[in-house]
Amino acid sequence: MNLKVKGLVIKETGVGENDKVLTILAENLGKIQAWAKGSKKLKSPLTASSQCFTYAIFELFKNKDTYTINQAEIIESNFNIRNDLESLALASYIAELANKFTYENSADDEILKLTLNTLYLISKNTKPKKLIKTVYELRLMELSGFMPEIYNCVICGGELTGKIYFDSHAGGVVCKRCSANGDAIEISPSVLAALRFILTCEDKKIFSFNISDRSLNCLSKISESFVLAQADYSFKTLEFYKSLI
Repeated sequence: MNLKVKGLVIKETGVGENDKVLTILAENLGKIQAWAKGSKKLKSPLTASSQCFTYAIFELFKNKDTYTINQAEIIESNFNIRNDLESLALASYIAELANKFTYENSADDEILKLTLNTLYLISKNTKPKKLIKTVYELRLMELSGFMPEIYNCVICGGELTGKIYFDSHAGGVVCKRCSANGDAIEISPSVLAALRFILTCEDKKIFSFNISDRSLNCLSKISESFVLAQADYSFKTLEFYKSLI
């Protein structure tokens, strides 16, 4: 069966001397694996479109559960990402996150849209990378079904009064009394407000807020901690990105 889909390459794996298997987040299909035969050859028509972070229209041949790329038309190459090592490292982490929190042949166009917008911002370099990373982590968790509790204490269910904390392993905000039971981080009202904004606002507004450097540092710390707690996985791309900053 032949089909045409828009998709984002989030991973490329070399196979033999000439071929690759691409992991693609495809519109209406979800995450798929597709053979890009001959794409490692410099003169192959698939060379450019088989690069990680490339968004393209792929013409596929499907045989049972196997996809083979016949042709591809690039929509956005995100080429600028490759011109800066820190941007490349962050984009690689974003792609690894997308791969970790999506499932084979399970359509999730909202995660595709979020990932595309995030890579675009990294490419344009118009927002602080720490903000981009933090927003993506939190929004991805919400879209993946790991929404943290942000209104009442996740442990006792009580209202938040006085000092407020965030406990990644417990799954959200906690009150002062319950904070003693784990590795909770105290957060300011501005951090809590940003957390609620990112997790509940419209898609087009998620990057449109202002926050102090101090509050962003705290927000970044809890977003990363929350991702690692939910994934129970060590991201090599994250370790590399953090080694650069």
